[in-house]
Amino acid sequence: MEGVQYQNDVLAASLAPVVQLIPPPRQGFSKRDWAEVKETIRELYLNQGQTLLQLSRYLQENHGFKPT
Repeated sequence: MEGVQYQNDVLAASLAPVVQLIPPPRQGFSKRDWAEVKETIRELYLNQGQTLLQLSRYLQENHGFKPT
């Protein structure tokens, strides 16, 4: 059994750097994120008349945020 535990430890150690490089999925905008894009959203939606679908695509493509 000691050999199996060693193999598991080696595997876990070899995967640790990879796991740390993958950021967790975003759940939404933080207050800081919101402040940074609020005027852009206002401009696109209210002033330019983009649809919610267009705005959603813009947020996803340009800010990595997928509205739900």
